[in-house]
Formats: sequence, C-alpha cells, structure tokens
Amino acid sequence: MDNNRAPDDKDVLQKSFKIIRFFVQKRGTPEFDEHKAAILAELLNNIKTLADKKSPSLSKLATDPVFSILRWFLMDRDKNIRQNIIKIFRLLMECPEALQLLKTKHIYIFLARALERESKQDIFNENIQILKLLRKWIETDSKSFPKLLANT
Repeated sequence: MDNNRAPDDKDVLQKSFKIIRFFVQKRGTPEFDEHKAAILAELLNNIKTLADKKSPSLSKLATDPVFSILRWFLMDRDKNIRQNIIKIFRLLMECPEALQLLKTKHIYIFLARALERESKQDIFNENIQILKLLRKWIETDSKSFPKLLANT
C-alpha cells in the first residue's frame, strides 16, 4: 500500500464510523473523557475530507443514530468540543437529510440556547460557528428554518 496516496471515500467513511462506535462504547469512561477532543477533531477532519470532495458517502453519516450520538457533544463543558461538533453539523448539511435531522433531533434548540448565553469572549468562536451553520441552513432551505432560531 502506498502511504502517499489520498485515502478513498470508503476508508474515510470506515474511520468515521469507527470513531462513532468508540463514542457509543466508551461514553462515560475515563478513556472517553481523556480522548474525546482529539478523536472528535479526527472525525471533523474525516467529514471535512468527504465534504470537500462532495462525496456521496457523506450522506451515510447524516442518519438519525449518528445525529443522536453527536448531539451529546453540544452539552459538553469544553467550548472547543462544542465548536467542532457545530462544524460537523454544518458540513453534514451538504446532505438534504441533515436539515430534517437538525429539526427532529432538536439540535436547533441547543443552538438557540448557546446563542442566548451571555456573550463572553471565550465563546465568541462557538457563536461564529453557530452563525455559519444558520446561514447555510437559510441558504439551503429557508422554509425549514425554525422560528425559534429566527427570533434568537
């Protein structure tokens, strides 16, 4: 195997699902807490790779179980983890299914809550990521944009 070749979509997708399985199997363990930021960053890179290529494999990650698992991270204390998960949701919005999942999994409520928090400098980048996601949502399907977010 040539180490210089770019990984194909199948490899990236498999790595992404392996990371998601880790989150499910290890949640609540010291191993999970110790490595979640780095592993989530790796998942973000995998999804970014697929999104940059406009890969059809990206839609395999825009599923109800995956969104349920990723939603956990919106409540994390670490602002970098929340910021990365918002980036992941934004990248997954390339798939039409993702918009519906943002609504049915009530992810938009977490986003509104985050925007309503007192704006401190340390969460500024998180708010930027939320606003980028909201802009993409409006550009993609403004009719499905939740009224709660429009009022925020």
